[in-house]
Amino acid sequence: MPTFEITSPDGKTYEVTGPEGSTKEQALEKVKAQHAGQPPADSRSTLADVAIEGGKGLLRGAASFAGDLGEAVMGPFGPSKHFANLKADIVGGERPTPDPSYGSQISHAAGIDPAPQTTPGKFASTTGEVVGNPASYLGPGSALVKGGAAVLSGIGSEAAGEAVEGFHSPALEAGARMVGGLAGAGGATAAAERNLTKLAEQLPTPKNIYDAANAGYDMLKKSNTRISPQGTQDLLATVKNDLHADNFRDYLAPATYRAIEELGSTGSATIGDLDGVRKLLNRVPGTNPTDREAARRAIQAIDDYLINVPVQHVISGDPARDAAILKHAQGNWALHKQLEMLDEASVKGQHRAGASGSGANSINTARQEVRKILDSDKKSRGMSDAVKDKMEEIVMGTWLTNKARQIGKFAPSGPVSATTSILTGMGGGPAAGAAVAVTGFLAKHLGEYLTDKQIRELETLMRSESPIGKPVARAIEPAVTEQQAVPAAALTRSVLSSPLAVGP
Repeated sequence: MPTFEITSPDGKTYEVTGPEGSTKEQALEKVKAQHAGQPPADSRSTLADVAIEGGKGLLRGAASFAGDLGEAVMGPFGPSKHFANLKADIVGGERPTPDPSYGSQISHAAGIDPAPQTTPGKFASTTGEVVGNPASYLGPGSALVKGGAAVLSGIGSEAAGEAVEGFHSPALEAGARMVGGLAGAGGATAAAERNLTKLAEQLPTPKNIYDAANAGYDMLKKSNTRISPQGTQDLLATVKNDLHADNFRDYLAPATYRAIEELGSTGSATIGDLDGVRKLLNRVPGTNPTDREAARRAIQAIDDYLINVPVQHVISGDPARDAAILKHAQGNWALHKQLEMLDEASVKGQHRAGASGSGANSINTARQEVRKILDSDKKSRGMSDAVKDKMEEIVMGTWLTNKARQIGKFAPSGPVSATTSILTGMGGGPAAGAAVAVTGFLAKHLGEYLTDKQIRELETLMRSESPIGKPVARAIEPAVTEQQAVPAAALTRSVLSSPLAVGP
């Protein structure tokens, strides 16, 4: 006679033996009839169920953590029989059936196995298990973020499990609960992004950097430091000698030689006068590469002089102080121009993408505009290696941005891309066509978001490298490093503390 395992309305499991040829449904009807009109002996209100199962979940989370530690210590001799599984894989034979985990054994012995009677009780049970697991609080991030992520993980895990419960597949339910539990990692990642944005707001804005550069130049104009006529003549001779030694001539680099002649044309000069010549050299056009390179060498010679002006050349004032002000102003001005160039590239990319009518090509255009900066010696001159590396990352894309870009091509944002969804719908039905369209749409916007995020990170990096930004960047560096580590830590916590099979 067939034997069936039946769960009765009171939550208890029975083995029911039926007559030959009977079905499980008939056995279930028999159990229901026996319990008709009899409420379960331990029937609870929803509130009581939530309180009891939530409390048991908290204890079960602690037991799970203790069990995980025990299994880590036991290794191949633990409940999962890792060594026996390996042996079976090598020499053949059946793989042994794993024993219940240490955490499950502890929970069962303590009488805290889950037995919720209501749907809210199920959610409380699962959430309590995640919140009560100490693994949910390991790693970087604030206690509030970790606690909130644990709650989201528990709710997401139970919701996903409930969604696939009707398929009666333990493996599917376990996988769904794991995926649903990652909601906690998503919540923690979003919190980390907000915190990083707030930290970046402490850095000087492009306007702040521009104002700081102008303030420095204004200070130099008011400075009473003057270089003697002999000093300016010596500087002019040094620049010319350096250029001559590097095989530059006035007929090969006419703009550069005309600009440096102003060094000795005014007799004595202020630091601001010397910087004025430096600015002229910066404007030497790149149409003549030789002239442009000569100008760069001349600027370097002037900078070397300004850093350490010979004492005998000083008529009045404090050249060391002025040199420091000048260097500070020049650094801020250089970063201001770089940020201005990046902003211009971003705007150009948006306009080029919008010109197509759909804006579907925004990722490509953003990458192309950044590449123009990176590939140009003139535009990328003076940029740090860190900035160039970030630009390279934007141009080449990460694994995720590239995948999102590829899938995003199927978003129905234009006549060509919409064809795929239409053809899929014709072949596989409306549901299949809609799935392709929605997936492509989401991937497209994910790719755009990630690319925009990379550009924002590049701007933040550049702002942190300005002379007025460096002290702020050093002060917030520990907090930034911690927040950057939160997503990976949150993902690890979600996996470690995820209840894979919570429920009656």
